[in-house]
Amino acid sequence: MMTLKHMFFSLLFCVFGSIVCYDYEQHVASHPDDYRALYNAGVTAFKENKLERAQECFDFLKSQDFSKNQTQGEQIFYNAGNTEVKLQKYEDALASFKKVLTFNPDHELARKKIEHIKALLEQQKQEEQENEQQDQKEKNKDKQDQSEKDQDQKDEKSEKQDEKEKDTNESKDSQKSQEQQDQGQNEKQEQQSNDEKDLTEQEKQLLAYVQNHDEKMHEHMDKKKLQKAQGAMNVRNNW
Repeated sequence: MMTLKHMFFSLLFCVFGSIVCYDYEQHVASHPDDYRALYNAGVTAFKENKLERAQECFDFLKSQDFSKNQTQGEQIFYNAGNTEVKLQKYEDALASFKKVLTFNPDHELARKKIEHIKALLEQQKQEEQENEQQDQKEKNKDKQDQSEKDQDQKDEKSEKQDEKEKDTNESKDSQKSQEQQDQGQNEKQEQQSNDEKDLTEQEKQLLAYVQNHDEKMHEHMDKKKLQKAQGAMNVRNNW
């Protein structure tokens, strides 16, 4: 919004539909009572829907002193408010219409427009809140979808890892089982070898025992034969 600090505005000035460029500050300085020219320029621009140009006129006029002519102030701020509504500058429009009531507390149109603008601002506020809530819902949904997607990927990765571990464990179990079978076979073969070795030793012992027994039997038989022969000789001698 323009103030007195903005110097030398180049605007179009219109009288009875003819638009002329003016430096409004210099014009008012040289013609302090000619507020009507600027007012007409603003009204004409508003009717032609040249809202930015109309606002420039009314903004400059709003900075003037209306203590001696409150009717002029009422007209300027009322038209400024209408322009700001069309520009959807509702906060500025609300301030302008409230200013109208300071000049004329009985200005019913200004009062109604204040209520209308308040309703618009409230509706706008609700819409903004609903949009924020909707945006938050969408963000939460996106976050939830992403979380579910991450969880699915994590589960899929975990399943693959479990399958891999299962295959590894099955391979290890199979290898271990084969090793156990090989070890059992080796132990069996070793036991058989030991049994064969032990049996051979027993056979050797048995053979040695038999041989020893045979020798003793032969010796015993030889002794008996010798005794029998000696007995026969003794008998003969006795005869």
